[in-house]
Amino acid sequence: DGSVVAYLPPEGVGREGEADDATEEEVEAAPALWRLLHTDGDVEEVELDELEEALAAAAEGRSVEQEVEQLLEAAWEALEMGVALFGESGQTLPLAEAHERLADAALQNAQPERAFEEYGAARQLLLQLRESGELPPDHRRLADIEFYLGLTQLHLGDGRSAKAHYEQAMLLLQLRRAN
Repeated sequence: DGSVVAYLPPEGVGREGEADDATEEEVEAAPALWRLLHTDGDVEEVELDELEEALAAAAEGRSVEQEVEQLLEAAWEALEMGVALFGESGQTLPLAEAHERLADAALQNAQPERAFEEYGAARQLLLQLRESGELPPDHRRLADIEFYLGLTQLHLGDGRSAKAHYEQAMLLLQLRRAN
């Protein structure tokens, strides 16, 4: 919820709508902005399409929570699509990264079981790349995955497994430092 409190013309256009020194291309590259004052005191500058979407959401009675939920759902679907596409194409490193991003999203959305599954899939792919020589043995992403597997295990209540993952992350980072 909020109010439009100001209109900012495109850069290079004066208050009366007449072009200043700017060329037509420069004016088109710097769109007009609307300044919104949210009820929580935040101020945001948005372009016309964002303003129209916000007005449509308000007219339909959609809450901010519903909007956020829609965005999260769309992001989740995009990540799952990335996993499917990279899996079909055989691109192992991007596939591992897609699994890692899905795991991050799951962990942030209080789904530690799903996060553990996705981090595990990412680790398996990275280990395959390391074994084939496509990744160095001390690749930073392997340490990161081990760290997040540990964090996920803590969320699941398994401190012993978490410690093992943290130790593995530490060993990988020590190996990296030695090289």
